[in-house]
Amino acid sequence: MNEDTPFFKVEEIIVHPQYKYAQTGYDIALMKLDKPMNFTGRVEDILQKATVPLMSKEECQARYRKRRIGDKVICAGYDDGGRDACKGDSGGPLSCRHEEVWYLVGITSWGEGCARPRQPGVYTKVADYSDWILEKTT
Repeated sequence: MNEDTPFFKVEEIIVHPQYKYAQTGYDIALMKLDKPMNFTGRVEDILQKATVPLMSKEECQARYRKRRIGDKVICAGYDDGGRDACKGDSGGPLSCRHEEVWYLVGITSWGEGCARPRQPGVYTKVADYSDWILEKTT
């Protein structure tokens, strides 16, 4: 950081009204900033990245038999483990590229441990909240 680093004040945090805790779903919130944030194209190398394959809901449910995997989440991870989101990564992005364009498809929500075999990461499915996001931001 230097004197050119922009700072923003969070004026309001809007938590989804149905949120109770991560495993029940609705693990999404919005932050209203004090001024517009303009993307300059310059990205600091703060987030680490890992490529992880997406997994079907049925496959994910088979991995987490004692938990209910709802329709509003996406699971991603390797059967062998080794790469995954970990503690402290909650709220981070799950991005997918389609025709050279990157899309935010998930928000890191929960998982069991870090990069364990047969324990995929569970991400809030952003597309399922697009109406709520638009309602709160327009």
